[in-house]
Amino acid sequence: MSDLLATLSTFAGKNLYLYFRPEILDFTHPHNAEMVFCQSGQKDVKIPIPTNGRELVYFASQVKSALNDDGLAMMVWNLKPFASYIRKFTGIVFNVDRAVYDLKLLAGFASIPGFPENYDEAEAMLQRISETDTFSQNMKWYEEVYYPLAVDVIPAVETVGLVDGRINKVAHPFYELEGQSNGRLKCNKALRHCFNPHSIGAEDRANLRPAGHDLRFISLDYRALEVCVLQWLTNDPLLTQMVDSGVDLYSAIWEQVTGIACTPDFREICKESFLPVVFGMGAPKLAERLEVDMEIAKNIRDGIYSNFAVAMKWIQEQAWGAEVNGYALDYCGRKRIFTSEYYLARNFVIQSPASTYCLYKLIQLHRKLVGKVKVVFHTHDAYCLLAGERDALQVAEQAKQVLEVPSDFFPGLAMTCKVKLGESLSKLK
Repeated sequence: MSDLLATLSTFAGKNLYLYFRPEILDFTHPHNAEMVFCQSGQKDVKIPIPTNGRELVYFASQVKSALNDDGLAMMVWNLKPFASYIRKFTGIVFNVDRAVYDLKLLAGFASIPGFPENYDEAEAMLQRISETDTFSQNMKWYEEVYYPLAVDVIPAVETVGLVDGRINKVAHPFYELEGQSNGRLKCNKALRHCFNPHSIGAEDRANLRPAGHDLRFISLDYRALEVCVLQWLTNDPLLTQMVDSGVDLYSAIWEQVTGIACTPDFREICKESFLPVVFGMGAPKLAERLEVDMEIAKNIRDGIYSNFAVAMKWIQEQAWGAEVNGYALDYCGRKRIFTSEYYLARNFVIQSPASTYCLYKLIQLHRKLVGKVKVVFHTHDAYCLLAGERDALQVAEQAKQVLEVPSDFFPGLAMTCKVKLGESLSKLK
């Protein structure tokens, strides 16, 4: 470890670029990995990452100490997997007292491709990012949402884990920030012992259970998230009236579009048709999706366009703008390049800010309910928590309040959520 101290001391007072090999560090299965420190005009320095918990505590504390310098900047590529690795074995939140630019996150916001392999390439990428028109806006969301997610919140979520009864081992979710083009987190089974929250089926729900005793699951998810975001972005008068009245949005939309009293089956048809039409689906595809005659599909589509004319005009303009400009920007300044299929911009400009809103609320859950609850996974508009059996009802109400309280970052966006509790994922009610 004396060699570690000597090496780290050479980085004092210098700007750095840091990345990891492999990029994904699997804390469910010890393996060889290294940190690569890059400086301008210097040979890269590779430092092995320990797999022993006690050594990792010392390693993490020394690396943090060496990097702490609020007068300097550090560029890094994808800090989150390392932060989760350290969090799992040491409990340490890997945050340092210097400006940290996670280039994977910032480049994702600006839609700038590539991976910098050395300091000069990293510096050039950061320069490109800083020259974008939306850089100041991007940095606001990076500092308030995405960097805290990378170093604290997502590592906390990933390292809780649930026992998978099929293998009798603790399995964990794995998230990739800026993983999907529409701004959502991407989940995949990148760890040896892993479950994918985005594709949990009946078998998974029956086999995934808490690692501790006397714990209850709390499930919360937003009602009609994208519909509410569409209303908020467009101020469509009819949608605004529906949202303000507190009615079930899909039932109200169905009755407005068709003039037919809504039943559970009709509500499901509306849910399967409204957003697809907003996102650009035509009558032929809608007829196929709903398994109805073309005339019925056309009437539903035309009814959506005529009744929600303000919203549909706005969403069409986003696709036209993407075709003219070659890109689209969302509310947060996130940029996506489009060279074809410009209609996909309609999806992006709604789902991307919706995702950021949900991630901001994930941070609030993590911070405001610390010690009372653990977030075990998150799926876009839904959150799964664990709380003690005795406190579960009270904690569920507190979590609901956190999710529903208005946010200064999204002024005027009103959201409600539904709550379920249960001793297992297959018995939530």
